[in-house]
Amino acid sequence: MHQKNIFSRSPIAILIFVLILTGWTISALYFGQALFASQKSLRLPQLGAATGELFVTHEWWRLLVSQFLHVHFLHMLFNAMSILIIASSLERTRGWLALLSIYLIGGMAGQLASVWSYPALVTDGASQALMALCASTFILLPKGKVT
Repeated sequence: MHQKNIFSRSPIAILIFVLILTGWTISALYFGQALFASQKSLRLPQLGAATGELFVTHEWWRLLVSQFLHVHFLHMLFNAMSILIIASSLERTRGWLALLSIYLIGGMAGQLASVWSYPALVTDGASQALMALCASTFILLPKGKVT
């Protein structure tokens, strides 16, 4: 019996997964912390996390970069694995452009809403992009067709 690999034909989903893991590794190395230790959220703006200052400094690139930074290892791992599974299905059924558009636009919109709502907090993580992927899965994939 031929077994189907759920990650076959999903290069963008795999790339996003790798970028999230890379963001975690870079921040741990940059701050000289153990790989599994929690990051200090107040230090993450040095690497691109977003804060309310975004509206003053106009550093809009932070809305993108902050999606690949995380404070807690398990949170990062859960986001990365969930994104890999859901994004792989979307990429196979709707294509890489749809996946990338949903991930980036949904993630940046979520980061922007977070910064707007709580300007004093550091905004990072891929949770907003993950929620955009989850919502689009319900809308774009036919019922019972998650592959």
